[in-house]
Amino acid sequence: MKPSIVPRRLPVVALIAAAAFGISALFYIVRLSFSQSWILYVGNAVFATVVAVYMGWLYKTADSKPSVIVLIRSGHLAAIAGIVVSLVVCLLLLLVLQPAVFSPAGPDLQKAPAQLGGTHHGFAFLLFANTVLGNAAASFFISLMLPFSIARNQRTGGVQP
Repeated sequence: MKPSIVPRRLPVVALIAAAAFGISALFYIVRLSFSQSWILYVGNAVFATVVAVYMGWLYKTADSKPSVIVLIRSGHLAAIAGIVVSLVVCLLLLLVLQPAVFSPAGPDLQKAPAQLGGTHHGFAFLLFANTVLGNAAASFFISLMLPFSIARNQRTGGVQP
């Protein structure tokens, strides 16, 4: 496998994964309710699915089948790039849809638990923490498990002769 395959497709995968998570973040920001936090978890699952499809596509389209290590590395790189782009997308969505979220008199998160103190800072924290931790947990898990199930010969990491 040529080393240039992974970085060449990486920005496209990162944008697709960030857009998929951004749609769920959009619905969460519009509803502004703690009870709607499940929408972000659906976005984490879709984000991880995009990373999994990328890894499967990378394995199927390569001339010489990539090793397990290359697949894990490409999955981690896609996840990190997607998380960075997702953070930017979430910040832009917050600034456009809830411009007062970072001001002292910003909107309050509806049905928030007492641990968040009833302040709007909990809303931005939940969104950004889920963007980083949720997407990282889901996509890193997928990128660690998937290569071992799609690689044919796990001793050498390639195709059996």
